[in-house]
Amino acid sequence: MTNLRFFGIILLQILFVSCSSNKTLVDKIDTHYGKVKFYNESKKNNIQHIYASVDSLGFRSYYEFYPNKITKTSEVSKQMIYTVFDGDLPQDYDKNIYLKFSPLDKLILNHGNRILDSLGLKNFKRTNNGKAFIIEVNYYHGYPKNKSF
Repeated sequence: MTNLRFFGIILLQILFVSCSSNKTLVDKIDTHYGKVKFYNESKKNNIQHIYASVDSLGFRSYYEFYPNKITKTSEVSKQMIYTVFDGDLPQDYDKNIYLKFSPLDKLILNHGNRILDSLGLKNFKRTNNGKAFIIEVNYYHGYPKNKSF
């Protein structure tokens, strides 16, 4: 009887967690770079943002599509946020400020544009022929001790 009650409680917890989750799988693709899953996250049937989870050879990265920007983060460098830059990249650009798109970045961003179009999300940011990210560094727990800018 206790085992049955235990499994009942576990089943109810799983049901509550899955029903309270507000993300939906939109698309899943397998590339030679790895597996990519696109999700939409919504509140009260209003899509807040689209994000892609990329598993490339055990390294995870995330691309997020918002109405005002597109960002990329990774588990390797958690304090770095890469934001899509739409302007013209200078010929002698600073590699500490800009990061050119990799082939995987181009694949994800183009596929994300197609998903945004298919969902009719015209107010969301597109890549608009962008060629690079602007690198932002965030220290959520303060700047490391004994370091200087």
